[in-house]
Amino acid sequence: GADHLLYGWLLFALVLAGMIAVAVAMREPADQDNSSPTRMSRAAAPTFPIAALASLLLILSVRAGAATLENQPAGAAIPTTMPLSIRTSWTPVATEDPSPAIFAGADRIWYQAYSDGPTTIHLSLGYFSFERPGAEIASSSHRLAGPNPRQQTGERWEQTGAGRETFSARELIFGAANKRRLLRYWFWVDGRYTGNPYLAKLLQLKVKLLHAPSAAAVVSISTDYDATAAEELTAAAALDRFARDLGEVDAMQHEARERP
Repeated sequence: GADHLLYGWLLFALVLAGMIAVAVAMREPADQDNSSPTRMSRAAAPTFPIAALASLLLILSVRAGAATLENQPAGAAIPTTMPLSIRTSWTPVATEDPSPAIFAGADRIWYQAYSDGPTTIHLSLGYFSFERPGAEIASSSHRLAGPNPRQQTGERWEQTGAGRETFSARELIFGAANKRRLLRYWFWVDGRYTGNPYLAKLLQLKVKLLHAPSAAAVVSISTDYDATAAEELTAAAALDRFARDLGEVDAMQHEARERP
């Protein structure tokens, strides 16, 4: 959906700009007599095929450019260890996530559970060395609730912070029985965090055009809780604490010279 809207509007804007440019270039001086039907038909006749040809050339150039941008950039690599640090107030534990997130097309996925004593948080990180068809951080193909998802009962935006940044992340609630899961996720692209999939797509386009580092990731944190209002508030507060204790994704420190 994000791809369709963003690139569709970009292509529409480019084609429209090309047609306007053709029309402006072919306009006649204002003081010229255009009252003659013959003169008007002669002036208008070449406009349509030229505009159509210009639009076709523009579309073909955009498609060719898009194909070039999908090629693997030089230096693309996959880290050997999870490129995300967390403060020592959270201890890694061997608890297995009963419903781990699945990130379609990710070059590598890391799962790790952490505990601060009363709460266990499940961290999932999907890493993409570069964007290409079938391997996109903002994608409806990701299964954040895992392979056997419970019913989704809520969805909202939540202001959160990670590393040195503050942003809005998407928060989902799963489960309608006594046990529920609160999940929050966001994207890392162009060296920054954002929860907005459209902004993530724009940042990835910027990265491709400027030949900047292409690595990107999806970060998901979740916790399970009893289905009461008080427990939901406690779970949300735990996610806030955990997110604030996360560092920034730093692929360079964990990079392996391994090609996807």
